[in-house]
Amino acid sequence: MLAERLADRLVDRLADLLADRLADLLAERLADLLAERLADRLADRLADRLADRLAERLADRLAERLADRLADRLAERLADRLADFLGDLHTN
Repeated sequence: MLAERLADRLVDRLADLLADRLADLLAERLADLLAERLADRLADRLADRLADRLAERLADRLAERLADRLADRLAERLADRLADFLGDLHTN
Protein backbone atom coordinates (compact mmCIF):
# COMPACT_ATOMS: atom_id res chain seq x y z
CA MET A 1 0.00 0.00 0.00
CA LEU A 2 2.81 2.42 0.90
CA ALA A 3 4.66 1.38 -2.23
CA GLU A 4 1.57 2.07 -4.33
CA ARG A 5 1.15 5.52 -2.79
CA LEU A 6 4.80 6.33 -3.39
CA ALA A 7 4.52 5.10 -6.97
CA ASP A 8 1.36 7.21 -7.50
CA ARG A 9 3.04 10.28 -6.02
CA LEU A 10 6.11 9.71 -8.17
CA VAL A 11 3.98 9.31 -11.29
CA ASP A 12 1.93 12.43 -10.41
CA ARG A 13 5.07 14.45 -9.75
CA LEU A 14 6.69 13.32 -13.00
CA ALA A 15 3.49 14.08 -14.91
CA ASP A 16 3.38 17.57 -13.35
CA LEU A 17 7.04 18.19 -14.24
CA LEU A 18 6.53 17.00 -17.80
CA ALA A 19 3.34 18.98 -18.21
CA ASP A 20 5.00 22.13 -16.87
CA ARG A 21 8.06 21.65 -19.09
CA LEU A 22 5.92 20.93 -22.16
CA ALA A 23 3.74 23.93 -21.42
CA ASP A 24 6.84 26.13 -21.08
CA LEU A 25 8.31 24.82 -24.34
CA LEU A 26 5.02 25.17 -26.17
CA ALA A 27 4.46 28.68 -24.86
CA GLU A 28 8.00 29.69 -25.80
CA ARG A 29 7.81 28.24 -29.30
CA LEU A 30 4.33 29.64 -29.89
CA ALA A 31 5.44 33.07 -28.70
CA ASP A 32 8.49 32.91 -31.00
CA LEU A 33 6.38 31.83 -33.97
CA LEU A 34 3.78 34.53 -33.39
CA ALA A 35 6.44 37.16 -32.84
CA GLU A 36 8.20 36.16 -36.06
CA ARG A 37 5.02 36.25 -38.11
CA LEU A 38 3.94 39.54 -36.57
CA ALA A 39 7.39 40.99 -37.17
CA ASP A 40 7.28 39.85 -40.81
CA ARG A 41 3.87 41.42 -41.36
CA LEU A 42 4.87 44.64 -39.66
CA ALA A 43 8.11 44.78 -41.62
CA ASP A 44 6.25 44.26 -44.89
CA ARG A 45 3.69 46.95 -44.10
CA LEU A 46 6.33 49.39 -42.92
CA ALA A 47 8.48 48.70 -45.97
CA ASP A 48 5.51 49.28 -48.29
CA ARG A 49 4.52 52.52 -46.60
CA LEU A 50 8.09 53.74 -46.43
CA ALA A 51 8.66 52.91 -50.09
CA ASP A 52 5.48 54.76 -51.08
CA ARG A 53 6.33 57.85 -49.05
CA LEU A 54 9.95 57.83 -50.11
CA ALA A 55 9.00 57.53 -53.77
CA GLU A 56 6.48 60.38 -53.42
CA ARG A 57 8.96 62.68 -51.67
CA LEU A 58 11.75 61.78 -54.04
CA ALA A 59 9.53 62.49 -57.02
CA ASP A 60 8.50 65.85 -55.54
CA ARG A 61 12.06 66.90 -54.79
CA LEU A 62 13.36 65.69 -58.12
CA ALA A 63 10.62 67.60 -59.93
CA GLU A 64 11.41 70.76 -57.94
CA ARG A 65 15.14 70.54 -58.60
CA LEU A 66 14.69 69.76 -62.28
CA ALA A 67 12.27 72.65 -62.65
CA ASP A 68 14.69 75.01 -60.90
CA ARG A 69 17.66 73.90 -62.97
CA LEU A 70 15.74 73.95 -66.23
CA ALA A 71 14.36 77.38 -65.43
CA ASP A 72 17.85 78.69 -64.63
CA ARG A 73 19.38 77.21 -67.77
CA LEU A 74 16.50 78.34 -69.94
CA ALA A 75 16.77 81.85 -68.54
CA GLU A 76 20.52 81.87 -69.18
CA ARG A 77 20.09 80.66 -72.75
CA LEU A 78 17.30 83.12 -73.48
CA ALA A 79 19.38 85.94 -72.04
CA ASP A 80 22.36 84.89 -74.16
CA ARG A 81 20.24 84.67 -77.33
CA LEU A 82 18.57 87.98 -76.60
CA ALA A 83 21.96 89.62 -75.99
CA ASP A 84 23.28 88.13 -79.24
CA PHE A 85 20.20 89.32 -81.11
CA LEU A 86 20.39 92.80 -79.66
CA GLY A 87 24.12 92.90 -80.32
CA ASP A 88 23.48 91.91 -83.95
CA LEU A 89 20.84 94.63 -84.29
CA HIS A 90 23.19 97.22 -82.86
CA THR A 91 26.03 96.28 -85.19
CA ASN A 92 23.79 96.25 -88.30
